[in-house]
Amino acid sequence: MRTLSAEGPAVSPDGGHAFVTTSTPQGRKASLHTLDDAFTLEASLGAFTGRFNWYNQRPGGLFTEVTPEPPTTECAGVTPPPQRLYRWDPHARTHSRVRQDATPFTVLAFSPDDTQALVNILVGRDDSQPGFCGEGWLQRLHVVQRDDLESDLPMEQLLAKSTPLAPSTPWPGPSSSSYIGWLR
Repeated sequence: MRTLSAEGPAVSPDGGHAFVTTSTPQGRKASLHTLDDAFTLEASLGAFTGRFNWYNQRPGGLFTEVTPEPPTTECAGVTPPPQRLYRWDPHARTHSRVRQDATPFTVLAFSPDDTQALVNILVGRDDSQPGFCGEGWLQRLHVVQRDDLESDLPMEQLLAKSTPLAPSTPWPGPSSSSYIGWLR
């Protein structure tokens, strides 16, 4: 129905809203749209770059803000870029930071009741594959309590409280190869 160049679009569970990140001459901007004939802009989130995961039962979602690497970096894409987690409140049209250092986490989806999240977590370095830019990173798929993920709980404690679901795999790589979807 409509063409919009977007990075990482995410449609709400009710199918009525879409979160999109677009590139403009001034940089990237994130926005929330109503999925109507006009693709009406509801709110602008500013110059965010990252991913958005909608909650299933509660309004809003979790936004992962990614600090992009400079394109001239020799080892771009080899080291995880800094990330922070924000909770989006659609009623107040605001976002509040819930985790300052979220670099090790890639949120894939929330459970149907929003109590848990599937998250790829960087679990360490792989010293068996040294390269020009250092050892590669390893990631592992985990089930994490949403409240723990959206807290400042140290990563070691969060890992201890989470449930690993698959063996570790190299990062970057097929981060969600073991994940299809939640059963409802």
